[in-house]
Amino acid sequence: MLRGLCILALCLLGALVTAEVLAAVTVLTLPPEDGAYGLPWRDTLLLGWIGFVGFGILVALVAWPLAFSACGDQPLGRCYLLAQGVVLAWVVVATPLMGPIAFFGAPLALGAALFYIDRQEPFA
Repeated sequence: MLRGLCILALCLLGALVTAEVLAAVTVLTLPPEDGAYGLPWRDTLLLGWIGFVGFGILVALVAWPLAFSACGDQPLGRCYLLAQGVVLAWVVVATPLMGPIAFFGAPLALGAALFYIDRQEPFA
């Protein structure tokens, strides 16, 4: 029971971290023609973050049982760092190329990371 709640908390934390990084990368890569270009940092970051959090929380709730199944007896810290690292790498690489739509690829990156974690031998 406690392990399941810890995994849920890590899923929600990962969603919030991903939303913040995506908002920051989106703001940093705005083209000069964009209407939000030149706005104060806190305004553009806050508006982007609010928009991405809802989707992130939905993905976290869907990913929770998958993460619970994939992590098995693996250490949660290792699983979280691996999954979060893969998702953030996707966001940082894909967002400048694809814009905010890259966030929709983040669940696929998470799925790939969970698949990898599930296939690993238990870590001693």
